[in-house]
Amino acid sequence: LGVGAVLSVAFAALFLFSGSGLPGVSGEQPSARVELREAKKIVAVLPFENLSSAEENDYFSAGVHEDVLHTLGEGSSFDVIGLGSVTNVDQSEKLLETARSLDATHVLTGSVRRDGLSVRIGVQLMDPYSGRQLWSERYDRDIEDVFTVQMEIAERVADELHQAIAIDEVRGRNVDPRAYDLFLQARLLTRRANTQDNGRALELLDQALDISPDFVDAYAQKVLVVTYPYLSVRTNEDLKIAASSARRALALDENSWFANMAMAKYLRLREQMYGSRDGIAEIRRYIDRSLRLNGADSSVRLMSIGMHMIAGDLESMFAEARENLRLDPLSAEANITAGDALELQGDWVTAREHYERAVALEPEFEQARTELFSHYH
Repeated sequence: LGVGAVLSVAFAALFLFSGSGLPGVSGEQPSARVELREAKKIVAVLPFENLSSAEENDYFSAGVHEDVLHTLGEGSSFDVIGLGSVTNVDQSEKLLETARSLDATHVLTGSVRRDGLSVRIGVQLMDPYSGRQLWSERYDRDIEDVFTVQMEIAERVADELHQAIAIDEVRGRNVDPRAYDLFLQARLLTRRANTQDNGRALELLDQALDISPDFVDAYAQKVLVVTYPYLSVRTNEDLKIAASSARRALALDENSWFANMAMAKYLRLREQMYGSRDGIAEIRRYIDRSLRLNGADSSVRLMSIGMHMIAGDLESMFAEARENLRLDPLSAEANITAGDALELQGDWVTAREHYERAVALEPEFEQARTELFSHYH
C-alpha cells in the first residue's frame, strides 16, 4: 500500500469516526480549529526515514522513531500524535496535510543512518501551515548513545514549544546496543500477532536480557508478547512469564510507563485465565499510572478502553476510542477499536468501514482480517 493510499485511509478513518454518533465535537468551524491550535500544542511525529544502505535497517529507524515518540509523551504538557505506520516518506506534503487535518501545531520529521556501531539521527521541527523550519539538529553518535539522543531531542522540542516535559532517565541505563537492536526486532515481530513470530520475539528478548539483564523495556515487552490481545490460547507458562517479567520491570523502574502497563497486562491475563474480577481496580490503577507517565502510547489507551467496556462505562469507552483514533489515526488497532465501539452503538455500516481501513493499513495484521470476516458472517 503506497503512502498516498495510506494517507487517504487515514483521512477517511478519522472523519468517519468524527462523524459518527460517538461523544465529542465534530464539524468544527475553521475559527474553532484556529482557537484549538492556539490553546493547545500538538506535535505530530512523522516517520523517520531510513537512510542506511541496507533496507533491513528499516526496523531500526522505525524503532528510533517510536522511542522518540514515547519519550516526547513522557510527562509532557502537550499532545503527541504518532504517524508511524507510514514507512514511505517521499510524499511529505501529504503527510503534512494529514498533520494539519489533525490540528497539529508542530511537526517533527527525522532520518536515521546506521553504519555499524555509529548512528546519525537528523531531526527537524517545523510549522505544518507555513512550512517554516523552527529548529533542526544532526546527532552523530555511537549507537550506545541512542537513548541519550532520544532524550535530547524530546527536551529540545519541549524547549521550542515552551512546554514542560518529565523524562524517565532510568530507561536506557546500562543497555548494550546489541540488546537494544534485538529488542527493536522483537517489538516489530510482536505486532504481527501470530504464534510463530511471537515465539521468535521471546527468543530475541531473552537474548537481549542475557546481554543487558537490567533492560526494563525488554522485560515489559515480554509481557506484551504473552498477553497480546489477539492471541486466543493462553497457558500457565505464559502467566508465569508475564508475572516474573512485569515484577522485574517494575522493580527496576517504578516510574516506567511501560513497566506499569506490563503489570496491568499481567494482572488482566490472570483475571482472564481464572475468571475473577477481584483485581479490576488494581488493573485500573496501573493503567492510569501508565497513562499519566506517558499518554502518547496507543497500547495503553487501547487497554484503558477495554477496561472501560468491562466496567460497563460505555461513555468513557466511546470517548477514549475517539481520542485514541485522533492521536493514532494510522493504527490498525485504533481503527479496530473504533469499529468495535461503533458496533456497540449499532452503527454496523461505519464499523465495517473501520475494519476495512484496518486491513488496508496493515494487510498482514491477522486480527484486522478476522474482525472484517466476522462482520460479514
